[in-house]
Parts: sequence; C-alpha cells; structure tokens
Amino acid sequence: MDQWGATEAQIALAISGIGKLIGPVVAGFLSDRLGRRPIWRTSFYGAAALLALILVAMFFVRFPDREQVPQTSEGQSPAPASSVPGAKLSVEGVALVIFGFTSTGAFWLAQQSLPGMGQNLAGMSSSEAARLVSVYAIGSLLGVFVNAALVARWVRPTTLLIINPIMTTIAYVLLLTSENPVLYSISAFMVGCFAAGGLFQLTVVVLAEFFPANKGVVTSAIGFASGLAAFVLPFLTSVILGDATGEALRGPYQTVVWLGIVVSVASALLGLLVRLRHRAVFSAPVATAAEVTAGR
Repeated sequence: MDQWGATEAQIALAISGIGKLIGPVVAGFLSDRLGRRPIWRTSFYGAAALLALILVAMFFVRFPDREQVPQTSEGQSPAPASSVPGAKLSVEGVALVIFGFTSTGAFWLAQQSLPGMGQNLAGMSSSEAARLVSVYAIGSLLGVFVNAALVARWVRPTTLLIINPIMTTIAYVLLLTSENPVLYSISAFMVGCFAAGGLFQLTVVVLAEFFPANKGVVTSAIGFASGLAAFVLPFLTSVILGDATGEALRGPYQTVVWLGIVVSVASALLGLLVRLRHRAVFSAPVATAAEVTAGR
C-alpha cells in the first residue's frame, strides 16, 4: 500500500472495512443458530480456507517494482532522498507516530466500551447497547469512503488529521453529557466515522510524504504505535472498571469517556502541529542547482 496515494489506500481500507462490518454480523448469526454444536468450528475452517486462497492468488498477482526509479537525462538513477528538505523526524515524525497511538486509542475505547457506556450512562437495555457497536461499524465504513472522496478532491490529508479528532472529541463529549439513547447512537456513528474511518492510513500517507525513502520504516513505526494503543487502552479500561458492578459502574465509565476525550484532544493538537509543519516544509522555496553552487 505504500506505493499508492491517499485515495487508493482509502479505497483499500474501505474494502477491509466491509469485512469489519459484516464479520460481527456473521459471527452473531452463527452463534445464535449453531450455539455450541461442533458445526460452529466450520466458521474458523472457512476463514482459514479463504486465507489460503488469498495466499495462492498472491503468487499470480503482479506487484509494482519498488526498485524501479526514474532515469535522469544523463541516464543515471537519482539517489532517493531519505526525507524532504526541511522535514524533521524529531518533530513531525515523532508527532505522527504519537498520533498513530492516540487516534487508534480513540476508536479502540469506543469499540470496547460502547455497550457498557450505553447501559450504564444512558440506561439502554443490553440489546440496544449492543447495537451501538453496529452503528459504530457502519460509521467507520462510511467514513473511509467520505475521507477518500474528500482527499481525492480538495481536502489535504493533514487537514483531516485536525478535523477528524475534533469531531471525535465532540462525540465523546456527547457521551459524557447526554443520557439520550438517540444521541448515543449518533455519537457511536461519529466515533466510527471520524476516528476509525481510515485515519490510520492517512497518518501513514502523511508521514511517508515527509520521509519518502523510508516508507516501510514509517509504516512500521505507526503500526507499532497503533498496536500498542490496541493493547494499552483496553487494559486501562479494565483497570478503571475494576470489579465494579451495577450502579457502581457509572463513575468508572464516565472516567473511560474522559479518557476518550483526552486522547482525542491530544490527536487534534498533534494534527495541528503536523499541519503547520507540512505547510512550512512544502511551502518553502526549493533552491536551484545554480543557487546551491553559488552558496558554496
């Protein structure tokens, strides 16, 4: 995916988002219909068979040559720059990696805690609260297409790194201040759309734009931060909830929502820093060869 632009990467994420959307539905259907009978195992066998088919198909698919580089007029291949002139790994590089942690944490909190929030903060029934996850999944799928359309037309990815966390913050504030089930459904949709709707891939695209020769490294760095968030935030949630039950869960779930607000605000501030650095780096005039020679 590092050979693609932001739009193509977003479309690929949309396809994977369809799987995230229908996966829980299929699992729920199998659980309701098959229960504990041995045929339940066929769902795992089916998934393994699909992965095997994909592996075989990959041997027959042509991938772009990563080693192919454009030739100069003299027939020589230019040495790739490790980073854009003016880009600072210690500033926007670190900021984007941390952004990968906080933005991922924002939607992991919702994905893991929305049913509990609905039951303990909005007084929803268990079945109504469970539907919040489906609403969240629909929002995440739609968000991928919306973000791809915006990036393809007139919105810079760095702009979405600010807007999306702000909208996620608003959604978490609604979860904290409202007890209306309808607003909870709207908030779940907003978190899915703005936090899980391809924001991770946009982060990878922006970081690769700053450091084009190290796409594999930057993708791995953000992937590590995202994976760390997928472990740390659910762990913190379990620590906050502790052994509380019944009415005693209201306070801990409010704390979980506050945690979502904190990571969302942190994402917005990091996105603002990256946007300012992007404007400074890519708006700077590029020196010509004659100017560089004269400067020597």
